[in-house]
Amino acid sequence: MKKRQIGSRTLAVVKAFFPQVTTIKDATRPALVEVTNEDNTHADVKSHRTCALALACKRYFDADGVIIGLTTSYIVFGKTAHRYKNAGTVSREITSFDRKAGFDVGFYHLSPPCTSSRLGADRHKATKSGKNTGTSLSRFRHFTTGVRTTLGRKGVPA
Repeated sequence: MKKRQIGSRTLAVVKAFFPQVTTIKDATRPALVEVTNEDNTHADVKSHRTCALALACKRYFDADGVIIGLTTSYIVFGKTAHRYKNAGTVSREITSFDRKAGFDVGFYHLSPPCTSSRLGADRHKATKSGKNTGTSLSRFRHFTTGVRTTLGRKGVPA
């Protein structure tokens, strides 16, 4: 078992967007955010900070900044970012929005990370036998195209 370093990579990603952030905390309560027609009107496609959901989150939380990824959202308050996990419906809407099909108006659920996904949680890697030996299996991964990515080339926000 290997204990992850608390937020080192995560902090680097957030700092690429908001350099003043020094700490990241996992959210403790879920949030239900409403995306309105006005959010859609003022939103930018493939933008982590100004997509329809980002504008809605910034308004809902009265936050200093927001980063919306396909699976994770960060709400920035001063030097602290709070991390939320996006529901599957949010990821599908982001994909649709980034492909210029719009963001469906309505309520979207952001939840705190589960126990095993929290910052600093133990990371277990499974093998073919199902035992945790610390070695990872290589497997095929499909990457969705035509949508935002966390970082572009050379670590610069896309």
